[in-house]
Order: sequence, then C-alpha cells, then structure tokens
Amino acid sequence: MGELSADQEKELTRWRGLSPDHETLFRESVDWEKTSRRLRLMMDNKDKVFSQIKLNYPLGKSPNQGYDRAEKIRRRIAIFAVAAMVLVALLVQILVPKQTQIQPGKQKAYLIDPATEGMGDPVAGLMYAADQFESREVGDKEALIARNQPEAPDTAMIKLATRGANEFGLILPRVLHAWLNSWTSIDFPAFYDKKTVHIFISGEAYVSSEREIPIEFHVGQMHLQGERARFNVKSYPGEGTRLTMLSGHLQWWNDSATMDPSHKLDLAAGQEIFYQDGKWVLTTVDTSQAIAWKNGRIFYHQADIKTIMRDLSRWYNVKFEFSGKIPDKPFSLDFPRNAPFADILKKLGGQGLHYQLSGDEMTILP
Repeated sequence: MGELSADQEKELTRWRGLSPDHETLFRESVDWEKTSRRLRLMMDNKDKVFSQIKLNYPLGKSPNQGYDRAEKIRRRIAIFAVAAMVLVALLVQILVPKQTQIQPGKQKAYLIDPATEGMGDPVAGLMYAADQFESREVGDKEALIARNQPEAPDTAMIKLATRGANEFGLILPRVLHAWLNSWTSIDFPAFYDKKTVHIFISGEAYVSSEREIPIEFHVGQMHLQGERARFNVKSYPGEGTRLTMLSGHLQWWNDSATMDPSHKLDLAAGQEIFYQDGKWVLTTVDTSQAIAWKNGRIFYHQADIKTIMRDLSRWYNVKFEFSGKIPDKPFSLDFPRNAPFADILKKLGGQGLHYQLSGDEMTILP
C-alpha cells in the first residue's frame, strides 16, 4: 500500500532531477507533518488558492499571446509541481490519518452518580439539586463550582472525574480549589460545611485548601490532614503515590503495617514524599516539575522516559509499550501543554529516543 509502480518511480525520479527546486519540493512534500498543515490551510482557503493558480498560470493563453516555448515549459513544470505537492499531500493524509489526529487534552469532566456509576454531564443530570452546581471559566481553565447542600444526607458523596486527555477544576467555596489531571477522580461530600470533611482522590490533582478547620484527604493508603495548604498529589495504579508540598503544612500517615497509624509525619513546603509497596522516601525537591501540568506546561528536566511516557499517554490519550530494554538515559522537555504530539516526539527523537508510531499506538525501541 502506498508504493509506486516502476514507471511511476521512473517518472518521479526524472521530475526530481529536473532542478534542485524540485528535489526540495519533494522532500518537503513527503514530510507528512508540514504537508498536512499546508493541505489544511489550502482547503480552508481553496477559493483563493485556485484563483491565484489561474492568475499565475493562465492555461488558456496561446503562444501567440507573448509566451515563447521556454516560458510555456517553465509554467507547465510549475503547474506539475503544484499538482505533485497536492497529490503527495493527499497520499500522506490517506496513509497516516490517525497520526495527525493526536491532539492534546481538553477541559472536560463528568459527575458520576454513585447509585449507577454512570457518567453524567458537568452541569445537568446530577443526583441532587442541579441549581447547586455551576460550570465556570477560571483563567484559561474550567471548573465546577459545587455549592454546599445542607439538605443532603450526611453520608452523601459526589464524584467528579476526568477521562483520558481531560482536565478540569473543582471549587468548594471557602473550602478548597482542586485541579484534576487526566484519569483522575475526586469524591467530596454534598454537605461539606461541617466539622470533619473527608476528600478522596485517585489520579493526579493540585489542591489548595482554604479552610481553617483541617480537611482529611485520602489517596490510596496515604492520608493527609491540614488546613490552608497547597500540594500536588499523584497516585495511579502501579505507579506509587507522590505528594509534593507547595505551601502550608500537612500531617501524613498511611495504612501499611510498616508504620504506626498513630505516628503522623509533618510535611512542609518544598518536601516530597513517595510511597510504594509499604516503603516511603522523604526528600526536598524543586516543585516546578510537579506542578508544571497545572500551570499549562509539559516540563521535565532529566527525567526517565517511563515517567514521561506515562504522563504523555494520559494527556494525549495514546497507548505505548517498550520493546526490549527500556532506555536508561534522562530526557528533558519544555512545551506548552497544548503543543502538538508530533512536536513532542520530534524533541524526544532529537535526544536519542527511538520509537515507532502507528495511529495512537507507540512502541519505544532500545
């Protein structure tokens, strides 16, 4: 599929050899990324494009109208060049359609009815009074404002969740602001203006608590308690749990048999704790990498490719696997979070990453 016949290959080779400009045009045309962008631009402005072609290359004129034979040949070659570019562009669009469709995530989330675990709409179809919820833009992001519901049962919980290539915010007035990364959920009480508030998080979230009364956060086996604290927590299946403190202070403890539940560890700004398989490590870190996603950046400095690919796969909703030995060299990235996936791959490739991409499935090679 996509191969030229012997005669077509011969004609293409002849055409490429006519001039250096033809060879340059050919190389640019088989660059699917550049060509697809050009084709989209041409199709968006097709009337102007064809008007310009007719103006520059008037096929209706005869040699007696002032064009000598050399001029006619030059113009015909130019027309063939344009036709070749469009033809190659169309072939590229047909042969690699899915690669050009890998887009960054969007502002989107779902309210989940605990009774059915069914995905609802961020504004309508809620388990309690719909007028208690509002979706609002906050800067360049969107958030769900959930107002306190005193009439709700004391045990009633509401879940807000994102899927792949999604992010969204949650605001509980005078209690907390939270920003959810892809494949993240947060459970909160419908009635939260009470002495004890429990928040459950799965995935990755940036949290800023505003309450003077401590809130208890539960992330897997990790438990946090504090007031007026800002932190980023990341906990996906099989990846452990990482808590990065940004400001304020929290007390931390876990459910494992290796730690006395009555012993609570005090965490301060700039500290990070990583917990996995009953073991925990406390370090002091530069917090910029942990919260880059919340600030609209894809930022890694000398990070391992496994961490990078896990994050990218969630944000761009692509699948990946390693073939053979996992590259052990560090990689660095610094892009806006809405950057095309192709730009990310080009940067990683420039740092020595070998890969194969087929549609939305990627294989990392040794």
